[in-house]
This record gives sequence, C-alpha cells and structure tokens, in this order.
Amino acid sequence: MGLTTSLMLSLMPSGSTNKRQVNSLNVIVINMNAKTEFLAHIVRTDSKVKCASIVWQPDVYDPLTTNAINVLQGFDMETFNQFLDKLNFDYDNGYGGQQLYGYIWYEDGTWSERGEYDGSEWWEHRRCPKIEFASDAKNPYDHIYGDGDERYAE
Repeated sequence: MGLTTSLMLSLMPSGSTNKRQVNSLNVIVINMNAKTEFLAHIVRTDSKVKCASIVWQPDVYDPLTTNAINVLQGFDMETFNQFLDKLNFDYDNGYGGQQLYGYIWYEDGTWSERGEYDGSEWWEHRRCPKIEFASDAKNPYDHIYGDGDERYAE
C-alpha cells in the first residue's frame, strides 16, 4: 500500500473499507453505516428530531431499487427505534453516484439535508438565514456576497 493510499485510509470516516478492481484500477470503496452516520449527526446538531425522510437507492443506476425510510411527527421511542433499525445498513459513501437522499427536521426549526459532491455524501445542518434586505445592510453587498467583513458586522 503506497503513501497516498495509506493517507486516504487514515483520513476516511469510520466505517469499513475495501478495495475493488474496476477497469484494471484499484478503487477504494468506503462503506458507511447509515444508522451510525445518522445518530452521530443528530448528536452533533444538539437539536431534537421532529421527523425525518430518507431515501436509499443502493443501485444508483436503477431507480427501482429505491427505499423510503420515514419517521413521522409525533413518533414515540418504539417507532423511532424501528426507523433506526431500517437505517442499519452499509452503503458506499465514496465517490461515484449518490445513494442516500433526504431531510431531518428538528423541533428548533432547523433541518439537515444530504450534501453530495461527485457521489461523496454527508449530512449538512441548516438554519434559516436572518432576513435582511439590501437596503437594511450596512454594506449593500453583504447580502449578496456574505464576505464577512467585520467592519460591517452588527
């Protein structure tokens, strides 16, 4: 195993990894457990889950493999545990096609959604931005560019 591969493996998220050969190239496959990832994410947000809707497409080239996994508002712990049991699967979290889609809504009005770049995927926690119109901003371009220039901070 070369230095680059060793470095990649040491920087990977927790989960299992394996190599597979594709067109004479060694490809590292990153397997992530959806339940573990979900639980780690909601703990980091420090917000209480209101409901969630997740879609898993194990074969990114076959839409008929789509599975919907939901927990509705007003759930009890038994229902939440059943939801988590359905999320207890490994998926390829590496580059390629996206396999997990969805949203998590929280009691505090925030939400999380799946982020994706070239098939590498993760949860992103979102907050509704402060309402500010261009005429209200001290720097009229802050609402567009959001450059964070401290001279114009409130």
